[in-house]
Amino acid sequence: MYDATKVFILATQMPIQEIPRLIRLISLLTCLLTIAGCSSDVDKAKQLVTDSLVIKAGLEFNDVASYPGDVVCGGFSAYISYNEPPLREAPFVVTSGTLDRSPTPMKWRILCNKDPAESLYSETGIGPITAESHEILQIIRDMTLLTANLEEYYTDNSAFPLESDGLQALLQKPEADRFTRNYREGGYISELPVDPWGRQYLYTHTRWGRVKGTFEIITLGQSGKPGGTGLEADVSSSYLGYMLHITHLLGIE
Repeated sequence: MYDATKVFILATQMPIQEIPRLIRLISLLTCLLTIAGCSSDVDKAKQLVTDSLVIKAGLEFNDVASYPGDVVCGGFSAYISYNEPPLREAPFVVTSGTLDRSPTPMKWRILCNKDPAESLYSETGIGPITAESHEILQIIRDMTLLTANLEEYYTDNSAFPLESDGLQALLQKPEADRFTRNYREGGYISELPVDPWGRQYLYTHTRWGRVKGTFEIITLGQSGKPGGTGLEADVSSSYLGYMLHITHLLGIE
């Protein structure tokens, strides 16, 4: 990578008529470095797909491209079994070096997009997220915190809280739940956050057998009613990964 300080010093020492030429050279170098980086990302993504397949013969890629936030999307055609017809133009998504060979349509539309914030808004009504979206940024922080607390709860107790106990289970041990033998002394959070409009976050979870299952944290937006867009939109923790992806692109941590 070129040194900006050295470039500046060189520019001050050059005849003024040569400076446009230097600017063109810098622009060309920047473009070449960008293209090289994108090409490298695409090649790494193709290698991840190749490594995931048992049968390598006949593998073909199509429309593989890089997108903002260390994302590569594309399709591939290949035999995945000697006893089945080949896959044709099967989609894949690689995010930060992790391969998903079965991305959901929503994941594809949001991540494989030059403007994921606008795509998230089109899909869910949330946003569009910007650095000035103070309410949604608070929701993202709250859901990130609560998700981490719930995962800690699961690590200790091998189950998420019952839906009937809700997020209060993070504050104090549920007495009726037999899956709390290793409940952490003092709980998992000192105070439950509320959404930007002062309402408790909703919590849903269905427990069955020994399967971990999933949970969902929800706010119904400014209106407190289902549906809507912008500040009125329902926001679910199931979209948290997309929202964090967008805030990372915006440089908001």
